[in-house]
Amino acid sequence: MTGMESRHRLSPELTAALVNGTIVLVMPLALAAAIAVAAAMGPGSASVDGSTLGRTLIVRLLGVVALLSSASPFAVIAAWRTWVHAGSYRLRQRGGWRGVAEAGGVGFLVALFILRWGIVNRPADAPPYIAVYGGLATIVGIAIGLILRTIAVIVLKRATFPEP
Repeated sequence: MTGMESRHRLSPELTAALVNGTIVLVMPLALAAAIAVAAAMGPGSASVDGSTLGRTLIVRLLGVVALLSSASPFAVIAAWRTWVHAGSYRLRQRGGWRGVAEAGGVGFLVALFILRWGIVNRPADAPPYIAVYGGLATIVGIAIGLILRTIAVIVLKRATFPEP
């Protein structure tokens, strides 16, 4: 590699952070697309005529914007924490498991945020909901954290030991 190429190459930590941030940003869109395709293939799927096509496209575009704007804070958090943990992984060969636990914690906090008005308005009824929905959100967060950790480790290893 020449001096010019090395100046423009991203660090492995930044590469892993950008990949994970992009995955978190695109994941809701992929899920929404899969649901839309499944719904369109189901029985009695609706057709769109020319008069409602423009309205349908605008509604779908607004849905994409809403998904991206709701996922973007999580994408930024995922990219930032990946960058931090990737640096630690490369320097000390730590496993990056703290990031998986952090993802579970973020999942639990999202559940608390969604349940916040129910918790405030009916605090005596809230504990079972917090346990069930918080537990499920924690499991989903840990699963996402495992996926992101695996991807980051692959990116770091490929960047550190490139294929010939």
